Amino acid sequence: MARSFNFQPSVSQPMPQALIELSDLSFNWPGHPQLLDIPGFRLETGETLFLKGPSGSGKTTLLGLLGGVQQPVSGSIRLLNQELSSLSSAARDRFRVDHTGYIFQQFNL
Repeated sequence: MARSFNFQPSVSQPMPQALIELSDLSFNWPGHPQLLDIPGFRLETGETLFLKGPSGSGKTTLLGLLGGVQQPVSGSIRLLNQELSSLSSAARDRFRVDHTGYIFQQFNL
C-alpha cells in the first residue's frame, strides 16, 4: 500500500531556496507494490522535520532516496539545489560525503 505525503507550507513571501525539494516522487522495490508516493515536499533552511511511521512504511527508504543511496522510480529529488538524478552513482556518493550526514542502517559498510 503506497503512502502518500503532500507537505506544502503556506507562504505569502517569495520562497527561499529549499534544502530538500521533492516533486512527484514514487518508489517501489522490484516485484512489490508502490511504497512511496510523494506529490510534493519542500524543507527550507531553519525548518525541522520529524519522520515517524510504523515498520515498513517507507521511512528508511525515503532516507535512502534523500541520501542518493536509492534511486526513485519516478520524480525529482533536489538537495541543496542539486538534482540527484542528474548525478552518476560516484557523484551521488561524493555529494553525500560532502553535504550530508548519513549513517547506514545496514551492517555491510
